[in-house]
Amino acid sequence: HYADPIQFIRNYYSLLNNRQYEEAWSKLSTKFQVNLTNRGVRYDEYVSFWDTVDQIEVVLFEIKSQNNSEVYIYTEIMYHYETGNTETGHTTYKLVKDSSNTSWLFDPN
Repeated sequence: HYADPIQFIRNYYSLLNNRQYEEAWSKLSTKFQVNLTNRGVRYDEYVSFWDTVDQIEVVLFEIKSQNNSEVYIYTEIMYHYETGNTETGHTTYKLVKDSSNTSWLFDPN
């Protein structure tokens, strides 16, 4: 039985809100981590970026498609930055099963 994908994403943002970056980073698939690294975003840069965000607020989730091995979820998320700025991000995430087959990982679309 798999974890609820929407709950998985909620938990991920909750980890970021609580500055639990190592655990949050571990929710990204190896492929996702490599993609970030190839774009110059290593773990340190990931942490530096999230440190600029004061609070992440989930506005909307909508499952676009789901099968046994992957799920696509459209998200609308509001980022409240330390500077006082607010930005809304609209992203469709792809999740794939983790190696324990009990939860999910973010994977590049």
